[in-house]
Formats: sequence, C-alpha cells, structure tokens
Amino acid sequence: MFENVTGIIQIGTNTGQEDELFNSMSSNKKFVYIEPIVSCFSVLETNFGNNENYKLFNCCCGDYDGKTTMYLSSNNFESSSILKPLAHTTEFQSVLFNDTEDFPIRKLDSLPIEFENYNLLWIDVQGYEIEVLKGAVDCLKHIKHVYVECSNDDFEMYENCSKSSAVTEFLNNQGFELKGSADNYKNLIFNLIFEKK
Repeated sequence: MFENVTGIIQIGTNTGQEDELFNSMSSNKKFVYIEPIVSCFSVLETNFGNNENYKLFNCCCGDYDGKTTMYLSSNNFESSSILKPLAHTTEFQSVLFNDTEDFPIRKLDSLPIEFENYNLLWIDVQGYEIEVLKGAVDCLKHIKHVYVECSNDDFEMYENCSKSSAVTEFLNNQGFELKGSADNYKNLIFNLIFEKK
C-alpha cells in the first residue's frame, strides 16, 4: 500500500489496534499516537509509554487550540466524534451515543513533534478529518503519504463530516495526489490514499 515508510503519525488511535500493522510498515519504528479518550489513552500508555520510539498525546486534533466536546459511542468509543451522529444511528443501530464529554483540542502543528521523522499521516477521526488537515499544514510539508477516512459527497455519517471532494481538493493544494482507496463501506465511507507529487 505504501512504499518507504519511515515513521507514522496516527490521529484517532483508540487503543492501538493498528500497531502491529504499523510496525510491519515502518522502517525506523517511530510512531506518534494521538487519542483523546482517557480510558483508551491509558491502554496506550500501558503498552507503549515506556518505549522511546513512541510519542503519545492525549487530545483531539483539529484546526485550533482549545477545548471541544465529543459524542461518545458505546462500541469501545471507536465511533466517538466531535460531530453529531446522523446516518450512523441508522447504519449501525447497535451503537449508541448517550454521553458527551469535553476534551482538549490541538492543531497537529502545535504539538511538539519532530515531523521530519515521519512520512505517513493516518487519520480516522469520524468525520472531522478536514479540520485535522487544516491544522497540519506544517506537518504535511514532511509527509509523503496520507491515509484518511471520508464520506461520499452525498452522505453524512456525522453532521458536516469531511467529504471526499473537499479532502481531495485540500490535499491537492498541499501537493498530494489521490492514489487509491481502501475499506469501502457501501460506497458511502472509505479511506483515501494520497501521495506527495
């Protein structure tokens, strides 16, 4: 899927389900994991907190520094989002959103990360991806690959969620081109793969 991956920055890590995959992809074994929900972040701290190759940040990411509110999901928080759930409540009726909670939010560019050590940016933040990208312009100068979830332009899993055309236009303007897609759900939700031109 990706060639010559050095380090990986993942935004929306949950409890680190992709870590084995990332270790198989990365040549220098350097990882940044960003996760706002405390119980999930505690798992990351337990598993990776003593490893100098991992940098862990307990916050949301977006296009500003401050605070935000998330809708918390019942499926181990995997569908939790800053955005209000819309079609998610009918597409996945067993997943409930009964609680909200406030979290710190930071621009990726504001975090103390040596971006030159990483060249794959992996974003899965349940519809908030375009805001994450807007706060990562400096980071993107060092990134070769972007893997980002987004919605079909005519579909909203979450209110005002990131659409494929908007994500593609933004990354085109940052010097990336669309190379493919993965994990397609009913042609409604999918992950787009971009590479620096």
